Amino acid sequence: MSFPEVQRLVFKNNPLINVICQLRYPQILNIETDVPSSFQNLIRDIFPEYHLKQEISEEFTSGISPNNQRDITFSTSSSKIHEFVSIDNNSSVHLTKSSLSISAKIYTEWAIFFNAFKSICDSFCSIYNPAFISRIGLRYINVFDRSKLGCSDTNWGDLLNSSILGLLSSEIQDSIVSCASGYVIKLDNDSGSLCKLSLSTVKHIESGRDCLKLDNDFYCPIKSDFKDVFLKLERLHNQSTRIIPWVAKDKLISAMNPI
Repeated sequence: MSFPEVQRLVFKNNPLINVICQLRYPQILNIETDVPSSFQNLIRDIFPEYHLKQEISEEFTSGISPNNQRDITFSTSSSKIHEFVSIDNNSSVHLTKSSLSISAKIYTEWAIFFNAFKSICDSFCSIYNPAFISRIGLRYINVFDRSKLGCSDTNWGDLLNSSILGLLSSEIQDSIVSCASGYVIKLDNDSGSLCKLSLSTVKHIESGRDCLKLDNDFYCPIKSDFKDVFLKLERLHNQSTRIIPWVAKDKLISAMNPI
């Protein structure tokens, strides 16, 4: 399936809170064991701050022992995350032994974000030269806050497509305390690309008012040569621009103030 083609819209009241682009690749062990100083030197003008973080993974395994007793094993592992942060604290680059990503909290236009990511990828490839790319991902996280959009007294069913809302557009919507729904959608192309579309209720941190989070993760899980990454990324972006016009009704489109 491909989402319906629509005119690309840019909103003054943009619900977008984060954009993330990520590449995954076979593990490069010296990213874990060495300080990535050469990589930092190439991106330091734009991302001068550096933080070292640890990612903790937990794994449970269970089975039946030879004497028919249940056997449960718990294990943990950690890996390094090298984080490089921009001067304005809006964007950050994360480098691990198996992934490279850039995220932006303020997103103005695709061309700026794309060019920044491409520059980072070129710097990364010049040093680490991954054998191939195992996953290309482009993720947009939106939060719809009715109060901020001037729609405080409006039901969600008058703002968003009932296909995505489910019970939130039904007669029992006022009784729903929380919800979370998710779909994995095959995109209509030959690249094997998919979209993981998730909708969930969230609370505004300060006021506690009810909001909806729409999380769109477009990705290609097929092995790719590095030279093909950016063409595939452009195709994922083309699909991503169709989501908001598809899920939003006219009243919400108007409230977001297209420019």
